[in-house]
Amino acid sequence: SFAEMIREISRGSLTLVRQDLSRRTYFPRWDRPSAACLVPFEKSCSEVDAFCRALDFGPYLNPMGLPKILLGASYYGVTSHLVTPASPGSGREPGTILRASPDGLVVAVKDGTVAFRSIVELTGQPVEIPALLGRHNLQEGDWLHTPPAETARRVTEFHSEVARWEA
Repeated sequence: SFAEMIREISRGSLTLVRQDLSRRTYFPRWDRPSAACLVPFEKSCSEVDAFCRALDFGPYLNPMGLPKILLGASYYGVTSHLVTPASPGSGREPGTILRASPDGLVVAVKDGTVAFRSIVELTGQPVEIPALLGRHNLQEGDWLHTPPAETARRVTEFHSEVARWEA
C-alpha cells in the first residue's frame, strides 16, 4: 500500500523492482469493449457483473458505452442488472431467456443468471420489457444470439474508430 511505501522510504528500506517491459500493456484511450459493449453471456456471473459495473458511471457522462444486449438486429442499453450464481450443471445455454416481466429480463450466463432490470433504447428512452420482446418475437426459452465473429470484430473496430472523434 501507499502507507507501507512511505514507511519503507522513511526507513531507507525501500526495495526497488525493475519493471519487466515485456509484460507491459497499453490500451489506447479510444479502445472500447468488444462489439460495442455487448454483454458476454458466455462468461461467469462474476465476469458479467464486473463488465456491467465497469460501464456504470452513475449520473456522470459515460465515455465508454453502456452494456448492451442484442435483440434481432437492434442494440439496447442495460442500465440496471443483478447477477445470481447457480449450482454447477443447473444452468441453461448462456443467452437463453429464462423469464421476462415488467420487473426484468432474466437471461442465463455461464454459471447462473443475470437479470436486466432496466433496459433503454440507444437514445436513452426506457422500454417496457414485455413489449420489447413482443417487438422482436422473443419469448421465454428463446436465445439472445451474439453476432458472428466477423460482425463483432467489425462493430468493435467501428466503435473504437468513432471513439477517436468523440469529445
